[in-house]
Amino acid sequence: MKEILGFFLFFLASSLLFLKYAKNNKFFYKTVFITIICLFMTAFSFIYWHKQDIGEVRDSSFHESPDFQKKKDSPDDQYPSPGQEGKHPPKNEGTPPAKPGDEQDYQDEKHAPPAVPAPIIVPDGGTVEYTVAKGDTLYSISRRSGFTVTDLKLWNGLTTNAIYTGQTIKLHGKNAAAPSSPVPPPTQEASSGSASSRSISQGSTKIKEIAFTFDAGSDIAGIDIINVLNKHKVKATFFLTGKWVEKYPSYAKQIAAEGHEIGNHGYNHLDALKVDMETFKQDLLQAEAAILKATGRLPRPYFRFPYGSFNEAALKAAGQAGYPYSIYWSLDTVDWKQPSTELLITRIEKGASNGDIVLMHIGGIHTPEAVDQMIPKLKAKGYRLVTLTELMN
Repeated sequence: MKEILGFFLFFLASSLLFLKYAKNNKFFYKTVFITIICLFMTAFSFIYWHKQDIGEVRDSSFHESPDFQKKKDSPDDQYPSPGQEGKHPPKNEGTPPAKPGDEQDYQDEKHAPPAVPAPIIVPDGGTVEYTVAKGDTLYSISRRSGFTVTDLKLWNGLTTNAIYTGQTIKLHGKNAAAPSSPVPPPTQEASSGSASSRSISQGSTKIKEIAFTFDAGSDIAGIDIINVLNKHKVKATFFLTGKWVEKYPSYAKQIAAEGHEIGNHGYNHLDALKVDMETFKQDLLQAEAAILKATGRLPRPYFRFPYGSFNEAALKAAGQAGYPYSIYWSLDTVDWKQPSTELLITRIEKGASNGDIVLMHIGGIHTPEAVDQMIPKLKAKGYRLVTLTELMN
């Protein structure tokens, strides 16, 4: 307030000085100049001291805060000084004094990207014993190691997906002797019962055999695969959906007539984890009826879950429907994404190992050409290309 009063006094004095000498032409310009200088200095002083007053008010309100005084007097010094808010993290009670470099460590940690779990490397001919860490799941271990959840469960005798921190999970390389229970020879006469279907993802790792399997659930973009297999005298296993069979009965009949094995892939390609088990079982039986009508053959004993999605309840439903074997896979070509022929060849050639069950699709545009080139390569490496029944026997 006193600065405002001073401003007006200055202005008044300057005005009086101007009026006194304004009539005298001799001093007119000098008076105007002095008056302008006085006004400029007065305005500058007013602005400067006004800002200082605001700063004093802010500082006073901050320091006079009871909460601030309470914290200020404490040895932990938890509140920052004015103007430093947000630059340092508050300390917790009982925290020892910060050491040199702690501030930088905090800043680095604050801006560091989230940690990415390291991949689990398993030598082709070796075995790794992995200790389950907090937050691990069979799925996350599967992604980090490159093996399927089914593999992990089979190798470790797991009947569910539940694991616990500190548990040891064994992972076996492609050419290592992985434990597996003997698989009884399948029969076409398998009947429905109360036993659960058994998930199979690989044959014997001691024998150089590979089974090609093809799912048919959408279109026939890669139907030429029938001619490719016939050209190389190779038999494979086809998993057909009921809808595909009803849409393309002639191709379904040709697959059966040329001696390939046929498995059940459901009627509507349902996700077993998204429907009730009675609906799922009836869908499976509906597909069986459609396949039998088109080919004259039952697709038992093999069933493949659409999307590879299943749990214990779904395995039980498949078993009750008369399918003792639910076939998974150990090598996925991901041909349904329509990769190039070269990429498909690379995936098969680099991923192939003893006892593999290879997943492919009749809808794969480049699958026939890739298989045409890969069959001679695999045979040259000593692999026999067999049906699932041969692989499991």
